[in-house]
Amino acid sequence: MMNKFFKSPTNIQTMLQSREFLLQLTGLTLKLQIVSLMVSIAAAQILFGFLLIFSILLYRQGARYKPTRFDIPILVFVLARLLSIIFSEYPSESFNTITKELIFYSSFYATVFYLQHATEEERNAVLRWLFISTAIVALVASGITIVGLTKRARGFTGGGTLATHLSLTMVVALCLKEEKKIFKAPLHFWLLFLSMSIGLAFTFTRGDWLATSIALLVYGSLFNKKMVLGFIVFVSVIVLSVPYARERVTTLMNPWDHSSDRLTLWKNAVTHFDEHPFFGFGPETFHHVFNDRMNIDDKGIGAWHNDVIQIYMESGLLGVSAFVFMIGSVVYVSVVTIRRTKINHSSSAVPLMGVLLVITYLVLGSFGTPTGSITNGMLFRFLLAVIAINHQERTQ
Repeated sequence: MMNKFFKSPTNIQTMLQSREFLLQLTGLTLKLQIVSLMVSIAAAQILFGFLLIFSILLYRQGARYKPTRFDIPILVFVLARLLSIIFSEYPSESFNTITKELIFYSSFYATVFYLQHATEEERNAVLRWLFISTAIVALVASGITIVGLTKRARGFTGGGTLATHLSLTMVVALCLKEEKKIFKAPLHFWLLFLSMSIGLAFTFTRGDWLATSIALLVYGSLFNKKMVLGFIVFVSVIVLSVPYARERVTTLMNPWDHSSDRLTLWKNAVTHFDEHPFFGFGPETFHHVFNDRMNIDDKGIGAWHNDVIQIYMESGLLGVSAFVFMIGSVVYVSVVTIRRTKINHSSSAVPLMGVLLVITYLVLGSFGTPTGSITNGMLFRFLLAVIAINHQERTQ
């Protein structure tokens, strides 16, 4: 019977004309996209396309978009990146950034659009999908590492995206741990958080360790001193029981001698700072600009391994200014909202998330380039959408 229903073009058309059905379909697409960020870049891109299509159909059914405080800052950053493509020294390479990066910034607006019309339970369900799927992938990835099949825990999309995904998700989970509509019981939160912590530990990614540790220590010092003690115990167990983790922690004692080519990259970037200060060299131009490959160990390296340097080299002062405007707007909105509430009140959970998220993101960006990552960028913009909706509802 169901097959006959879906085989009928008339029935399908009727369903797509139903605003309620479209909203449910958009929500399911967003959930699947959140899961796909750690599983398949191709799947994430396809689901992104469906998310835009369903958002357009929702708009045609009468749903309307309400502007948020982050709309203009994000748009300004996109425009700055577009200008750097137009004035690029290597336009053929830079043009690819439109389809590899800039188009995905629209995921913020599509996510905001859905969240504006979704119920509170539907919003919470999306966050639960994020936490549960992240914990599952973390356990699977760390299990594969423990049995010796890989040296480090990685997401199925490859590269170091799992560590950054875990860092951002753990910060969000931490700030929302008291939200009983998301975590039905404290045990649920701790099981998920412990799973993600184990996954992050086995990525052996020092920058992500540092970023998450700072956020956790700040949160713990404000709300839960016992959590700080638990953090120290967890780190001690990992360091004492996992030799490679102990080795990675030891390198933090002398970071300049274990910078993984970063110092060489950054020094070389400095020598080019005055060449194109306003619009940069253009996106995707690292291989044309970096000229000290003989002094690095990783010959296949393809980025400056620092978000601000990467943005400056590609988009100049214009790009950096737009980036500061975008990140600064998140801090401003979050701090203003916190000041209007009691710091220990549950109503400050999402604004606090905004502040800790920015701190984490900037620390991550000190050692990598999360802004240029398709999957990590989508996750960050999803979380910005959550913060934007929270602020919007408080000021209505």
